Amino acid sequence: MLNIKLAALAMVLLVSAGCERDPRVAICPELSPGDLVVTEIRGDQSGTDDTLGEWIELYNASSSAIDLTGVAVTVTRLDGGSSARLVFRRAVTVGPKEYVVMGRFFDVTGINLPSYINYGYASDFDSSIYDTGAVEIFSCGTETDEIVYRNLPSTGTYALDGAVDPSAEANDDLEAWCNDELTGDPDATGTPGERNPACP
Repeated sequence: MLNIKLAALAMVLLVSAGCERDPRVAICPELSPGDLVVTEIRGDQSGTDDTLGEWIELYNASSSAIDLTGVAVTVTRLDGGSSARLVFRRAVTVGPKEYVVMGRFFDVTGINLPSYINYGYASDFDSSIYDTGAVEIFSCGTETDEIVYRNLPSTGTYALDGAVDPSAEANDDLEAWCNDELTGDPDATGTPGERNPACP
């Protein structure tokens, strides 16, 4: 009887050992609050034959290059009725004090993205960015930035004042944002991947 019990115990231990796995390592950069911030949003361009599309521009405010794999950008309607989670699902590196742009395009191997877009998020969210809402950036559970916007322009982009250095503190100030609209050409609006012009 003792031998049977020992054999059963050995079998349980063997099965348990076979089921053990190393903890899954999170694939995302370890960032601190303020390392990656929002600097420009381009939504639906009403009444124009828009060819540039929609985008969200981020800025690396840290002193090191960041591989954005696993970074999530959450866009939520201000009334909380809808939200979308846009995730960098491949390696995209943004250098220190540089910009990176994610746009409403499908990020598919073999299909060229526009030159001003670094990553396409349409697989996660193929709808227009909400007119009023909040944008949050998360990496490994850490929120690096959050902004709230109330009236996304239908012509041009909602842009952080280019006269200030981009930071999580600077972009909290609603007065530091303006409509970056270059008149004359409805397609030539915004400055994706570049410092924004100074607000009036």
